[in-house]
Amino acid sequence: MDALAQTALLVSLTSFSLGFATLARNVRNKLFLYFAIGCTVISAWAIFYFISSVWPENGWYGYHLSLNAWLAPASLLFIQSMMRIEKWVTSRILLFGSLFLCLAMTVMVLFGLERHDLIKNIIYFTPSLIVIQIAILMVSDRSVNPLVGIRRRFILYVATLIVLSTCVMDHLPDLPLAVPIFGNFALTIFLFFVSQAITQQRLLNLGSLLSRFLTVVFVAVLLAAVFSLVRVWAHELALFFLNSFIVSFFVLTLLEPIRSVARFFIDRVVTRRASLVQGEIDAAVRELALVVNPKDSLTVFEAFVTRVLKPDGIAFYVPSSDPKLLRRERAIGEGFRLTHAPAEIPKHHPIFDALAHAGRKSRVLLDQMLEDEIERMAGQEMKHRYAVWRDAVHALGGNIILPFSKDGRVLGLAVLDVPNPPEEYGANWSILRELEPLADRVAELIEKSSVFDREREVERLATLGEMAAGLAHEIRNPLGAIKGAAQYLDPSSNRPESRFLSVIVEEADRLNAVVTQFLDYAKPSATREYKEVDLNNLVQKLVMLLSPTAPEDVDLRLQSSLLQARIRCAPEQIHQVLLNLIQNAFKALRRWDVSRGDRSKGQVEKRVLVSLDAFETDDLRSMIRVTVEDNGPGIPRENLEKIFIPFFTTDPAGTGLGLPICRKIIQAHGGTIEVSSVPGVTTQFRIILPEAP
Repeated sequence: MDALAQTALLVSLTSFSLGFATLARNVRNKLFLYFAIGCTVISAWAIFYFISSVWPENGWYGYHLSLNAWLAPASLLFIQSMMRIEKWVTSRILLFGSLFLCLAMTVMVLFGLERHDLIKNIIYFTPSLIVIQIAILMVSDRSVNPLVGIRRRFILYVATLIVLSTCVMDHLPDLPLAVPIFGNFALTIFLFFVSQAITQQRLLNLGSLLSRFLTVVFVAVLLAAVFSLVRVWAHELALFFLNSFIVSFFVLTLLEPIRSVARFFIDRVVTRRASLVQGEIDAAVRELALVVNPKDSLTVFEAFVTRVLKPDGIAFYVPSSDPKLLRRERAIGEGFRLTHAPAEIPKHHPIFDALAHAGRKSRVLLDQMLEDEIERMAGQEMKHRYAVWRDAVHALGGNIILPFSKDGRVLGLAVLDVPNPPEEYGANWSILRELEPLADRVAELIEKSSVFDREREVERLATLGEMAAGLAHEIRNPLGAIKGAAQYLDPSSNRPESRFLSVIVEEADRLNAVVTQFLDYAKPSATREYKEVDLNNLVQKLVMLLSPTAPEDVDLRLQSSLLQARIRCAPEQIHQVLLNLIQNAFKALRRWDVSRGDRSKGQVEKRVLVSLDAFETDDLRSMIRVTVEDNGPGIPRENLEKIFIPFFTTDPAGTGLGLPICRKIIQAHGGTIEVSSVPGVTTQFRIILPEAP
């Protein structure tokens, strides 16, 4: 038996194993099915060559020749599915032409006509149809939309041609360029790489594939060497089984260290990648290690993604006070989809189902990957599910979803709109895998965000508490003297300087109001009596009170889905909070020119909507939510994180204490207040309070 026959046995066993292992992952995936069919044909083709070498007189070589013709349609079916070109006219002609030719050649073999040189040469060169398909792909590559860059696609094309040509060299007896056994080894390696690429959703890079391959080769060589030694050493059957068990246990224990060594060898010696990406990631990880503010971690992550992926837009979703929701923290980009993405998404959103389904294969959702699965799935139910997940990704305003997850819990999302993978990092979506360490660190900080916010608020209030009494005393004493002196001089008289005295009195009153607000911020609930009230009635009366004072072109509306919403509160304080929020909306709309917004759907009236609804937390606590929403200019992203900081204001006539006082009042009632805004579209303030027992 020659070496070519022995390596044919290797090809047969390996291809069958790879095909079976791939199909076992998902029998409904058309690509996996077509790969398994191709591997089965290759396995049968190789095993019949091996058998014909052992028993040449029994006509087994004829079966080998027949299967040689069937290599073409099996390979074309897989290539067309992988590259998503099944609907190309040229692809259909090649596939159906190869099927017709194979059937004809199979009939010829059954009648023993393969002895004629013409028939035999046609059978030998039937796989050249694969060459034609690859040539068409290389010419029309720009119309293909796979997940890897153009250079790597051409590597795939060239590798296919090399493997095909070397296999032909091995099996053409009269070809002077024959390279014995090289073709079979090349085919085995090629099938391994293809199987790994398609089963890993093609987000692996070349280094990962090489690492996996070298690990398998190293383990195989180690097992062969050790078992050969055991076979020579152990002459007794019992001793042979004992030693085999010990050696197998030893090798399996070392499998992970072997994989690590192989990966190190590939990264440092073979590919020699100074790791442009890794350097960027290490720098970002070091920067994140120094960050304690969750919002700052999003800024670092945003800067890294912008530098590496150059996205058209980014949006982040972080935990809301309602545990069943994620709210959008910020959105950067001018795209229509991104600016019109939802401000909140529920935990039953299809995107979470998609992330759970992805499992360990990939924590990243890529719309092209989902498109591929839709094309390749055989079952209509799975096609529909993948279509829903793809549409969910697009609805959030991007084409990539990266979760911030901890212990299997999704704490937040990064939505990226990246049209093409970056060329400088290999033009390959495998770079998305490299973002996971950063996402893990961001998830840790998001998990600790509530603790961080509480600690920061305690420190701020402690400082303000120390300042409040002394500041009030130091300001009010001279302020009272100034006002008293101005009033003593009688600003109501007709003297020319009287109008200046009126200004002094008015400004003294305004400054006294600021001091009062500051004291209220330090102690918002010092002397308040809580009682049970119906929030529905309170809000309804407030809307009726404010409707006559609303700007003429602003429509103030109330919308409630609750028959009653009973809470324990200080009614005058809740009234103060809602009054402040609604009046702020009036001010924003009064300054807002409707024509500057996105009015693609026609004229849009200015409106302020006050709505009430209820929900339950994960620990079954009943909560009441009041939302004050306007369709005004919105709040710029750089200001969104500052509006609850005392004395921060963009209103020349404002004090910067209104919203901080509102938040302190709501927190004193055991609730929370949140804000989300899309500039030019909408702004929402949400007050969440516990329902009365």
